[in-house]
Amino acid sequence: MGIFNNYHKPGPGVSKNQAYQANRFSLYFQLLGRKFWNICILNLTMLLYTLPYIGLTFALYKLFGLIPFLASDFGFQFRILLAFLPFGLYGPVLSASFKIGRDFAREQPVFLFSEFWDSFKTNARKAIPLSLVSYFFFGALTFALPAYFSMKGIGTYALFPLCLLAGIMLLFAQFYLYTMAACFDLSIKEIAKNGLIFAFLCIFRNLLLFVIFLALLALCVEFLLLSFQYSILFGILMILLACFIPAFFVFTVSFVTDPALQHYVVDPYYQDNPQKTSAVLQYAGEPDTKSFENREPIQKELPEYVYHNGRMVHRSVLESDSVFDDDPIIKNKD
Repeated sequence: MGIFNNYHKPGPGVSKNQAYQANRFSLYFQLLGRKFWNICILNLTMLLYTLPYIGLTFALYKLFGLIPFLASDFGFQFRILLAFLPFGLYGPVLSASFKIGRDFAREQPVFLFSEFWDSFKTNARKAIPLSLVSYFFFGALTFALPAYFSMKGIGTYALFPLCLLAGIMLLFAQFYLYTMAACFDLSIKEIAKNGLIFAFLCIFRNLLLFVIFLALLALCVEFLLLSFQYSILFGILMILLACFIPAFFVFTVSFVTDPALQHYVVDPYYQDNPQKTSAVLQYAGEPDTKSFENREPIQKELPEYVYHNGRMVHRSVLESDSVFDDDPIIKNKD
């Protein structure tokens, strides 16, 4: 009956290099479940930083209502556009949000409030021009699309589709701009250029995110329309917007776009700068050599005493017990 009671015989085990890797689809839902409450906290943080923009927008809307031209039906569209001018400065909030969202997607530890504030401050110089340019182009499209759609001939069949395509491509670029502004040391010109390239290069990823964006938008509109019949749905919608939906979309965008940024931005940089990879920093030799196999490891001085199980112990005692061995011996108690 040894087959039932031989519990101490060591098996082959699993190599640390053969750890289970879930596919991206499964990993997304695993991370969404593990990070659910963190995503909610991120959403509340975004709301906290967004409240001043909302307040200033409302104040400008009331102020511009005192101007006769902007108060008229003809000038109402200009009034709305000018009232939302504060959101042209919304870039720092977006860059901080996408920075945290990328950390969630990469399973990196996050001190949410402090890192959000640090990213908000340090990336404002690059994020504000990006959001201002986006505000200008989206504002121009709000005038161009209705005008071309109402035109006959070339306006309806050529100019309107071109403007619509330009608006979609500009939206696709937003998926990458603020992550690059927050996480990469690139100039504003390089960020804008890369954003436009990614809008076309990663078209399938962008279309997936566009579908998710439309689905969330349709959900919000449906809740809003149904709230005229069932008032409780309006409260549910406000809770979802305040606690989940925006940060959920930020996390989804970060998860979907991160492999592309890794492949086209991060990996080429380290291929061109091998001296900055962690593999090179662990070995002695010339930094411009790309082969690490024949390098001599750097000898680091180890401390004489180490902290183990709540007390200071001499290293020789622990080494004799194979505590520091990578592959400790499993003693057979048979």
